[in-house]
Amino acid sequence: MAILGYIPGFLISSGVYNVARKMTLLPIGMTQSRSWFVFSLTLGMCFMAGMIAIRKLNDADPADIF
Repeated sequence: MAILGYIPGFLISSGVYNVARKMTLLPIGMTQSRSWFVFSLTLGMCFMAGMIAIRKLNDADPADIF
């Protein structure tokens, strides 16, 4: 899910960087190090969310689920 969410987010943010660079004439852009940093944060957040969901699922009473 992290990869599927990262791809469109990367494309949209790259477009926003290009528009901002053209409008403001500032030297900004999506660098490779920045994109890897954001990707690693995305993976980390998805991993943590999955771990929290698994912990809540383990604590749930099966009778309450059904």
